[in-house]
Amino acid sequence: MHTSTVATEVQAEDQRPTELAVEKKSAGVDWLTVTVKDQELRRIVFEFTSDALSRLKDQGYVQRPWSFRGYTGYSAAGFRWGDRHDSSIVMLSGQTAQLNWPVMLAWATNITRIDLAVTITLHEPVQRVARAAYDRIVTDGHRPCKSIQKYSFIENNEGGETFYLGSRASDQYGRLYDKGREKGAALDLPPGKCWRYEVEFKAYRAGRIGRQLLESARRNDDGARLDIAQTVYKWFLSRGVVPIWKTDMGTAYSTESYARVTDDDISLRWLSTQVSPTVRRLIAKGLGDEVIASLGLEGIDIIEKL
Repeated sequence: MHTSTVATEVQAEDQRPTELAVEKKSAGVDWLTVTVKDQELRRIVFEFTSDALSRLKDQGYVQRPWSFRGYTGYSAAGFRWGDRHDSSIVMLSGQTAQLNWPVMLAWATNITRIDLAVTITLHEPVQRVARAAYDRIVTDGHRPCKSIQKYSFIENNEGGETFYLGSRASDQYGRLYDKGREKGAALDLPPGKCWRYEVEFKAYRAGRIGRQLLESARRNDDGARLDIAQTVYKWFLSRGVVPIWKTDMGTAYSTESYARVTDDDISLRWLSTQVSPTVRRLIAKGLGDEVIASLGLEGIDIIEKL
């Protein structure tokens, strides 16, 4: 049923109901996946990971063998490490990610996934926040971001609800859910007491966000958390979801709202690093006409420039 009384129904960020008093707000990294290729750094990561896994084992967590896409290693709690012939991989989640993301970003060769999260605990529970956000976009048609085609909503038997924005297969994907009521939640909270806003970035976007986050952390740890909160806030707001907390003054990381911007950048980088050397080599061998024909560029005089 359509709900019109909770915070996500308002259309301007300064119209948030005064009764939504925030008891606690936290912002940070909830997931991080990095790979490391440099041999010396791989050794350092191995030693760091071994110490971390040993401490987790001492705290009562079970250490298990772990494998992923050719990597083999170990996992315990929110820490996963694996190695293969060309690189090492580290995955951090939950509290482990919150504690260890700065050092792992500093060692990373590639950042393949990073999740930013803001958790809001209210003085008094407010239910149906996720449902109201879903209804506002899907039922009422408030859909400002054309790049997102998929929205979904689920409600579990614990009384929790989750609103998904985008496709899990895309390079950015959002979730708004009742943290205290998620399946298997460690928090014993009533429905509507604690809401979590998460954005998952992968591939090129993950690398971009990770590098920006590392620079913020090097300047000021509090500044990094502020920028994370601002980034998550603006990501949801640009997609028609008004978060239930009042935004702080801060600089949001560039998430490039439309995929085609990133696609163009990736395509140009691929052309310059992968295609250009091959094209130049073939032209030098006198195969310029064949190159032009294979690229479908007949009639365009580019050989002289090349």
